[in-house]
Formats: sequence, structure tokens, C-alpha cells
Amino acid sequence: MKGLPDMRTLIVAAFLSANAACSGSTGSQGPGGPQGPKGDQGIQGPKGDQGIQGPKGDQGPPGTPLAVYDSANVKLGMLLGLAVPSGSSAAEVTVSWLDPASNLVKTARLRTGQQVFPVVQRLIYTTGDCTGQAYVESVDYYPSNLYVTDVLYNNTVIPLYSVTNSTASITPASQKVNESCAAFVGSGSELAALVNQVGSTTGTNNAAPLSIH
Repeated sequence: MKGLPDMRTLIVAAFLSANAACSGSTGSQGPGGPQGPKGDQGIQGPKGDQGIQGPKGDQGPPGTPLAVYDSANVKLGMLLGLAVPSGSSAAEVTVSWLDPASNLVKTARLRTGQQVFPVVQRLIYTTGDCTGQAYVESVDYYPSNLYVTDVLYNNTVIPLYSVTNSTASITPASQKVNESCAAFVGSGSELAALVNQVGSTTGTNNAAPLSIH
């Protein structure tokens, strides 16, 4: 129609205008948002392989080659040491050995074969009447494989106690000396080792004299 613009011209013009608007410059980036919440912890990974075995340690020093024998030349055990009781003569020297059957330390007089048991200063208890668990004061430092007693050895039946490896801080209330119970002499708590009664003995002598070789 005369006087009206060509429709194709209008479509092309509109397309070019839209294309120009889209190809304009991009705006600046906005500020970052706040940090999101912490995610859940992941599952534990598989257990790693076992490490390689460490090198073998150095060999310890050889033990004493000496042993204790009775008069019939029966081996009693490996020698641990000799001692002269305080205030005694050399004739009363004692010998100690490790008994292989019981794994206990035993001590006897070398000349007579008479057993000698370490006498603790006292047994202590947390009860007021010397009942319940017995203890020895850690100051005594008796090994766990040693029998002790609170009775002076006199060839009569005496109770035997075994010192254990367990210790505890206790507040003693009573004490037993020579199997006689009395109130504890002292105050406060102290570290003590537990002892268990393992029976009694008459102190049977070994066949004397004992020898070391």
C-alpha cells in the first residue's frame, strides 16, 4: 500500500534493535554471599594395613651360672645371693635362690639348711580389727615372688603371705605385728602393696649343709 512502510523493513529494524540491546556491556559482579553452614562429617575411612615388625632387640646379659644344692647334691635353684643377718656371725650366712617349681624366692641358712622368711615390720589394714585385705608398706620393697611373714621365725608354725604387684593408696586403721592386732601407729594415707595369705609353714629345713657350685 502506498505511503506505508514495508513490513520486511520493520521486522529487520526490530531484530537489529534487540540484538544491539543484548550485546551491551555486562554489569559489575555483586558482593559474595555469606558462608554456608558446615557440612556433615564424612564416614571414617578403612583401617590401614599393619605396620612392619620392628627389629629384634639386643640379647640380654647371661644369667648367673651358679646354683644352690643340698647335701644330697639336689639342685634347689639358681643362686640369687648370699647375706649375713644383721648382728649374726658368719656361721649364720643365708643363701637365696629362685625355686624353679614354684617360681618363688627362697632363703635358708647355708650351714643348717633352715628356711628363713623375710619378716615385715607390720601388716596394715584399712579396718580397725586387722580383717579384710592386708598390705605391706611400700617402703619395704618386697618383690612379688617372695613369701613374707609378720612373725619372728622360731621353728613354730608361722603364717606366710605373698606380696603382689598391686599397690593402692590407703588410710590404715590397724596393724598386725607377730600376729597380734593393734591400732595403727601413724596417720594419713600411704602407698602400700597388697599381700595375700598363702598358708603357713613349720619351716622344714633343707638337707644341710647347702652348697653353691
